[in-house]
Amino acid sequence: MNELIKLFSEKGFLFPIQAIIIAANVYFVSKSEMNHYFLLSLILVLSTLVLQTVRRRFLLLYPINLPMNRRSSAYIDTYYLRIVLILSMLFLVLGVSLTFQERFVEFNTWIGKYLLHFILLFLVIAPFPFWFFSKQLNEAIANKLKKGGPSFSMEACPFCCKPSALYERSIIDKGKIKVTIQCLDCGKSAAYDRYANIGE
Repeated sequence: MNELIKLFSEKGFLFPIQAIIIAANVYFVSKSEMNHYFLLSLILVLSTLVLQTVRRRFLLLYPINLPMNRRSSAYIDTYYLRIVLILSMLFLVLGVSLTFQERFVEFNTWIGKYLLHFILLFLVIAPFPFWFFSKQLNEAIANKLKKGGPSFSMEACPFCCKPSALYERSIIDKGKIKVTIQCLDCGKSAAYDRYANIGE
């Protein structure tokens, strides 16, 4: 449970928000009379679940890269996720507004007319480009992080165990980070490559 709270607070772990929106929509759909705002909100939040089966990055609203000193790795997929989530919450609010007062009735009718189109668009068509261009997106994210330059940190030396080693981490590509260690105490140094799936 602590890990879930940590993920939510640090990276914007999406599951709690999804659960709240889905529960609210299911409740209001069962109570309202053909309020299509709730249905569209539900379709949008369900589309985020479909997106998560395509790319793990869709689990997080604020993806960061830990080896690169928690540098943000938000990219077009992250922005799309945020927009869909905001729209889902917006339509939920509009649905509640329509329940208590007769506003936006015309648009509600229009949504009902094209509801199947929305289902096809958000649940089937929209996730496809993110799946098809997944490798290219990962490379673009790696390039974005690479432009920020290497990250530096002072950590424990693997040789003398004193907290006086300067760690330099540089991204090589979407699957590899180069780590260079230089101890300011014992003078020893080392360099190695570590696996890091930048796009995930």
